[in-house]
Amino acid sequence: MEGSHSFKKEHDKCPGCKNLDQCTDCYSEQFLPVNSGNFDIDNLIKATHRNNIRYRLEWIPFEDFTDVQEVEEGGFSIISTAIWIKGRVTSYSGGKLNRKGRMKIILKVLKDSQNINSAFIKELHNIAKTQPNSPKRYVVHYYGVSQDPITKNYIFVMDYMKNGSLHDYLSKNFDEIKWMDWRKTEIY
Repeated sequence: MEGSHSFKKEHDKCPGCKNLDQCTDCYSEQFLPVNSGNFDIDNLIKATHRNNIRYRLEWIPFEDFTDVQEVEEGGFSIISTAIWIKGRVTSYSGGKLNRKGRMKIILKVLKDSQNINSAFIKELHNIAKTQPNSPKRYVVHYYGVSQDPITKNYIFVMDYMKNGSLHDYLSKNFDEIKWMDWRKTEIY
């Protein structure tokens, strides 16, 4: 069993295979099970489980969201705010995941995505590639993927940014932006 497991230092013994550190194989199976029902989505999410623990994507059951409120609707998606009850993973210690708890997030519901196509998979693949292994990033943090239980549309779960979407922010503030400081602004 030891030879098939990939290691990622997390300062604990792997509860699955008892190696010195939590291995990514046991971690994925035990702590962030990926069960979207779609092979391609599951594999892309699992590919991020080799990243730093805070930057791994996860499958998030829709029941974990409360206070879902639509913000805007475009041609391809519906943007809503919500409260994620469990919140993002912050660390792993003592054989368990530690989470932030209740946090405001953005849900990007992709219209007509219940039968995913190559464009959806490509966007998810691009999201997986942009998730860094450090907090020094200039793109919005994606936490994972979910699915609307009624429409079956897939949802990207993203960090809430107080200044709204990039389009709205640029529309309101284009002339005032000091382009050398643009990376300090929180937008989604």
